[in-house]
Amino acid sequence: MFRSLVVGWADLVLPGTSYLERDGTYVNLEGRLQRLRRAVIPPAPDELAWISKLAERFGVTIPPHASAVFAALSERIYDGLPFGEVGEQAELRTRSEAPTPELPEEPGVPAGKGLRLVRYRPLFSGPAVERSRAGTAGRGEARDRHRRDRHRLAQRHLRRAPRPCQPRPARGGRPDREPARRRPRRRGGGAQVTEVWWVSLIKAFVIINLLMLTFAYMTLIERKVLARMQLRYGPNRAGPFGLLQPIADLVKLIRKEAFFPASAVDVLYITAPVLSCFTALAAFSVIPFGPGWTIGDYYVSGEVVNVSISLILLFALGSLGIYGFIVGGWASDSKYSLLGSMRTCAQMVSYEVSLTFAVLGVVLMGRSLSLVDIVHKQDETFWFFGPQFVGLLIFFVAGVAETNRPPFDLPEADTELVAGYHTEYSGMRFGLFQMGEYVNMITLSALAVTLFFGGWYGPWAPLGPLRFALMLFAVIFIFLWLRATLPRLRYDQLMRLGWKVLLPLATVNAVVTAALVVAL
Repeated sequence: MFRSLVVGWADLVLPGTSYLERDGTYVNLEGRLQRLRRAVIPPAPDELAWISKLAERFGVTIPPHASAVFAALSERIYDGLPFGEVGEQAELRTRSEAPTPELPEEPGVPAGKGLRLVRYRPLFSGPAVERSRAGTAGRGEARDRHRRDRHRLAQRHLRRAPRPCQPRPARGGRPDREPARRRPRRRGGGAQVTEVWWVSLIKAFVIINLLMLTFAYMTLIERKVLARMQLRYGPNRAGPFGLLQPIADLVKLIRKEAFFPASAVDVLYITAPVLSCFTALAAFSVIPFGPGWTIGDYYVSGEVVNVSISLILLFALGSLGIYGFIVGGWASDSKYSLLGSMRTCAQMVSYEVSLTFAVLGVVLMGRSLSLVDIVHKQDETFWFFGPQFVGLLIFFVAGVAETNRPPFDLPEADTELVAGYHTEYSGMRFGLFQMGEYVNMITLSALAVTLFFGGWYGPWAPLGPLRFALMLFAVIFIFLWLRATLPRLRYDQLMRLGWKVLLPLATVNAVVTAALVVAL
């Protein structure tokens, strides 16, 4: 909107967006009220960090701090005025070598009416325009049309005008600029690299297959660990040391007849295990497992997808996965399956509240909902398992209940409900339910490592994924240990522990953490 006003003195015109931009209503060039939606969300905590990044592209070094950026810019724009005087006394200097283009005067409107640029203000102030009181009085349709024509003329003039003192780049080229894939990776604020789409696709394919392979051999590891703790051998027939037992189980499930009750709801009965398995696999996509690597000319990030609300996305996918267990038990038209699905609903809803409250302390200390930013925060400070030890205990207990693992396996209590919500499932449909349960256990273990133990961060950065995998298997071992040690709780004990013990403790931990973060 101010492009025609600043083109005379500006070397570079940036998009008209502000880091402090807010939703609101303003008067446009035609004198009408127009709703303004926020255009961008700041990618960094420092509002002026982008100026430092922009200066680097032109070979100028400016420290990424607000005071340093303003001091560097004040010499050229405000004649060295201090920050406190800008906004009231400073005026922009016009340049004789780049005069402001003359635009035709609007007939019948006195000078100074309508929208006018009154003063320049920094990003911390508010709008840089104000509207005079008599600006829109008595304007007719012809005057509005003339304004629109004048605005289009100015925009067409600006698009065709070459940049001063800069050669026009060749079509399709990017001179004096590296490709986007070679830009440095963002660490806690700054420029963020965007991967090539096929790199992301290959990485997602590899991670999903590694996750499924881990699930397959977790069944073998669990049976081996339980056997050693109970003084027996475990699987040792299929392959050397029983290493091919997961493959044999997979072949058996694929070849097994996939029947279902005649009174079942066909569509829901079939899609329920698919939904549970899909949400479990998708939830792992936001877990960071490494710092990122440059392979040849391409950059590969250390996570499948990085979003600013990855923690919320992970819990949302976990909540959707509950519907697979509930719908699967209800659609089977079996009383045992229905009771198992109702227990699943009550148990997961109860413990998901405690699970969410347990991570609030980490979010407050990390000051972000992004798992990547939380890992970087622990890199800069310390691991969160120390100050958030209570939150870690609550998170782990609630996570065991969320994954239906013993001693919280009430939805699958074989002595009470035969098998719970998957009583009427067989073949690979039963296998998908089991896959969803094991992948949820792996994802929650990875989330515990990320939130409380620094994730992939360690003394040797290239070994970040290996260190992450070792800590992941250490947490999974505790899941297996609990199964071999503790008896199953009663249903009333399960509910009492979730609502009367874990939830109050998680709430107190979040409140105390918030008070300490504000105070310190």
